[in-house]
Amino acid sequence: MSRRRVRRVPVWAALTALVVGGVVGVPSPAHADSPILPGNEADVGLYTNGLNHVMEIGDPTYSNTGDVASRLAPGVPFTAGSMHQSIFDRDLAAGGTDYYLDRILGVQGTLGSAVLMTRGRSLYMRGASNNNFTVMGFAGSAYVGGPNNLGNLYTVTVPGQTVTEVNANRFNAPSHARSRYTIGTTGVTADLTKFITYDNVAVTAITFTNPGGAATTFTVRAASPLATQAGQGDAELTGTRAITSGSNNGLIDTAWDTIRTSLTGTGFTRTGTNLDREVTVPAGGSLSLSVVGAVSSATLPKTVEAYHAYAQLTPAEAVRTGITAFNRQWAQDVPYIDVPDPALEKAIVYRWWGERYNSLDANASGHVYQYPTTIEG
Repeated sequence: MSRRRVRRVPVWAALTALVVGGVVGVPSPAHADSPILPGNEADVGLYTNGLNHVMEIGDPTYSNTGDVASRLAPGVPFTAGSMHQSIFDRDLAAGGTDYYLDRILGVQGTLGSAVLMTRGRSLYMRGASNNNFTVMGFAGSAYVGGPNNLGNLYTVTVPGQTVTEVNANRFNAPSHARSRYTIGTTGVTADLTKFITYDNVAVTAITFTNPGGAATTFTVRAASPLATQAGQGDAELTGTRAITSGSNNGLIDTAWDTIRTSLTGTGFTRTGTNLDREVTVPAGGSLSLSVVGAVSSATLPKTVEAYHAYAQLTPAEAVRTGITAFNRQWAQDVPYIDVPDPALEKAIVYRWWGERYNSLDANASGHVYQYPTTIEG
């Protein structure tokens, strides 16, 4: 029996094409040219043209490589041991809100941006859902590892007004997400930035802008189905929930941890199961506020500390602190990489981020998620 060799497109090549925005260049389906070599009959059009034991399908081709190359350009002198740190230092000095990794992998608009890229050590919004953006806050499917779909982490609404996302302004990046919204009939727009810190603190910062000639007053409401009990002070809601290990691979689905969800915001007041704040946006002016949520457990004590720290920051300070912390860690953890093909270099950067996104570090008691692990989804 003859041995047939197969040349397949590597997974990274197909993935790279998607990341870069191009398409893999694959020749048209092969056709049989007589005579067909014995043993190749069933493979015509799949692995061979009938005359050879192997069919070369060519190398992938990419589009938008010029734009990719410009984004990858470091823009600062560096050595192999200081590339990412040098870029980070430059971006930090420029203001600390626009960083290299976010520029490379950030997605503008709605195409391919339904999965929220920002996440914590165990808290993330799972799945491709437009609720990650069309609703202010963190709506969708919140997970803290394992099979536990917690639903909405928290939402930010304006009672009596329809809040509508301006899709073209959506920006989804590894460290944070941004979007713009119109606030019903008020004429006010809301520019939102949100992120989840490594310690599972979910921050939403909103700036309301009023282009009109008269001041506009309305209520901003934050609420979470996971935090419906009174917390400390008048501006906090809290709640607890047992989460389970799941029954994958024949395991018995058992409770393995208890989480606490907390929600607060400066200037808000607890009203039943909601946090409300009446705001007046001046004519021709703006007003900023933030809502801070967190998912903590006994084995993650730093979450509570970080939660209180972010709640005390101004919205602008919170955004700068969160985005900078993520990118500082990236600069420290990711090694130097420089290859001639910008498409491949971007794919490599993407895979490094993908490993970060799929890392679960719940530090949970027992034997389920006791140690850091890599997950999918």
